[in-house]
Amino acid sequence: MPAAEIPPYNLREHLSYAWQLYLPRVPGQQDVFGFSPITETWLGGWLGRYGWLDYGAPRWLYALGAWAALALGLLAASGLVKHRASLRRNAAELTCFGTVVVGLAFSIALVGYDYRRTTGFTFEQVRYLFPLLGLYAAVVATATLGLGNRRAPALAVAMITLITLHGVSGLILTVGRYYGS
Repeated sequence: MPAAEIPPYNLREHLSYAWQLYLPRVPGQQDVFGFSPITETWLGGWLGRYGWLDYGAPRWLYALGAWAALALGLLAASGLVKHRASLRRNAAELTCFGTVVVGLAFSIALVGYDYRRTTGFTFEQVRYLFPLLGLYAAVVATATLGLGNRRAPALAVAMITLITLHGVSGLILTVGRYYGS
């Protein structure tokens, strides 16, 4: 985009952009994206949009994955409630993790807004959240605890199997995309 066409920086627009990047748009807020970054960018990218975002998993997997992510979140919340005493004991560690999440989210929103404002293109991709993979593992572990000690091992095996299948299917799609006919 030529420099004369680049819109000036607007703090209100930047804050709206940052909000909508991670949270649902509130009534009265201008739609910055035209789609939901929560489902399209973050969840869709996590489930199976690969390469230069030009290929990915079958569309039905996104709906199934959204329900699985919701179930995982509910189980993790249940695990947190059941083991809330350990949350208090580990408050300093959780504060550190929270600071990392907020810092990464802030960094992505800072660079993403400027990139979109100056080029008109999308910057955000799920790979920018990869530093949070350790927290993803913690959510999965907490979700297993949400079922209780008796069922936790079965869910852990199921989750490891699904995560492995997800990774292998992504590799197969990638090999097929770049080396297939």
